[in-house]
Amino acid sequence: MDLETLKDALGDEKFAALKTYVDDLTGQRDAARNESITGRKGLKEKLTKLEADQAALLEKLGLDSLDDLASLPDAKGSAEAAKQYEAKLKRMERELAETKEAREPARAAVPHRRGARDRCAGTDPRAAPDRP
Repeated sequence: MDLETLKDALGDEKFAALKTYVDDLTGQRDAARNESITGRKGLKEKLTKLEADQAALLEKLGLDSLDDLASLPDAKGSAEAAKQYEAKLKRMERELAETKEAREPARAAVPHRRGARDRCAGTDPRAAPDRP
């Protein structure tokens, strides 16, 4: 609508106020339109990035779709199991070291029978010769 056609009917003062008001509304409309367009573009870019990130995560997890995500074991349970395994491994390593330390005095006290070990290994000169 052309506001200039109302200028004669309203008079200069009322027309100026009306024109200012309409111009203000037009400015608000344009700002809202630009914000909407910018927002949609931003959301579209964000959606594209999130879809790419999702595809990368699914590939790393070896899944075909998000539906397969439910079939994965709980990560918290896996982490707890790994901690328990590490604690058990450390305990066993400590027990092994303690056993070796406790065994050394006993091994030193027992006379070493070299011949028995050599016969087992086949290096004892007193062993019977191999028969063909």
